[in-house]
Amino acid sequence: MGSFGPFSCASHLPSHIHTQQGRLAVHSILSRFFSAAAAAARPLRDFQIFPTGREPPQRSGSAERGEMSYMRGDLLTKMRKLVKGLARPEPRWLKAMEEAPPVTFPRPEGKIKKIEFPEDVYVRKFNKKHPDSLYHDAIKISGFDPPPARVFAWRVLELKEQGVREDDAMAVADMEYRTQKKAKKKAYKELKEIARSEGKKPPPNPYPSAIKEIQAEEKKYVMDRLFNPKVIEIANKMKEERDKLRQDRAAGQW
Repeated sequence: MGSFGPFSCASHLPSHIHTQQGRLAVHSILSRFFSAAAAAARPLRDFQIFPTGREPPQRSGSAERGEMSYMRGDLLTKMRKLVKGLARPEPRWLKAMEEAPPVTFPRPEGKIKKIEFPEDVYVRKFNKKHPDSLYHDAIKISGFDPPPARVFAWRVLELKEQGVREDDAMAVADMEYRTQKKAKKKAYKELKEIARSEGKKPPPNPYPSAIKEIQAEEKKYVMDRLFNPKVIEIANKMKEERDKLRQDRAAGQW
């Protein structure tokens, strides 16, 4: 076999094929033949039917990523591209939809802006001035009472609508918050004394300490660490492993 496979037999080739120019011509013909055969073996999805005299569209970045151009857009845009590219017959509803296209809503450009309310500025100022009230934030979904910071901000906006200056409105709202807080603490103190005198459990504190609430949540785990045998056994094993690891490091075995 020569360089041209089954065509290399001298008895089947004309005399001029044996020259260098003839061999190059045969090589060119065979190259075009095998290229056409390879193109015919490609899947049909790589081919599109285009009218005469019309150039096929160039592949874009989305096409290289596997996203076809006709997959972008709404239903009307997709169907127009499919019909225009002769990929499918024109449906009966296309002309009616073109005459009365569906409503398109504008899409946001760039990053979506954060939703802010007019009172958010005063909420931040209130939390900065009264950091102890942060635990009153609306974290309890089942609660219906707004946090003090939100009540303060609403009061400031209400006073500003009445013509009061911003500084004066904030001072009045802050004074009302402090007065209400003192009244609630005083009422809770009286209720607690009444409950103790009657031998009953006192009502919950309207202004509990955030540290005490955290300690109450962690109390169960602290008690388990001190008195639960299973937890104590696990802790002792971890301590032994840690001591052994330190000894190995000191001995240079690590």
